[in-house]
Amino acid sequence: MATIKELIEQEETILRDIFYTGVEGGIEYWAHINWESYNVKECQVYIWDEDAGKHYQIDTATIKLGLLELNVTYLQFPGYTKAEEGSDVHRLAERVNKYGSYPFPDQGTMFVDEGLTMDGEGIDATYADIIIQFALFGELVYN
Repeated sequence: MATIKELIEQEETILRDIFYTGVEGGIEYWAHINWESYNVKECQVYIWDEDAGKHYQIDTATIKLGLLELNVTYLQFPGYTKAEEGSDVHRLAERVNKYGSYPFPDQGTMFVDEGLTMDGEGIDATYADIIIQFALFGELVYN
């Protein structure tokens, strides 16, 4: 079993990859990205959601929150069928559930395994968009 430090480092790489994919290709159809605020090194950017009339900050913590929301909302509560089986949201939630683990229960957090991005399917712009929307809105608002 990996140490907690190794899991954190592995997870940080995954979260950064999803962040870049979402910001640079996944959310531009609904979010106005403030490119002047884009900090590649720190994985941080501010966006404007014109429909909601709100500003949001996106960073790796946002990505982690989106993954946790997907895991809890769609898989921890049987019978919650807001995402149709076979939909992008449902497929992504199943993958998050498969590759998310709680190896150190006393730490109270889920670690995301590299299988999430390395299982042959990867996290494309569509999936990254879904993750960011779940973090910001708790559901898929734009599609």
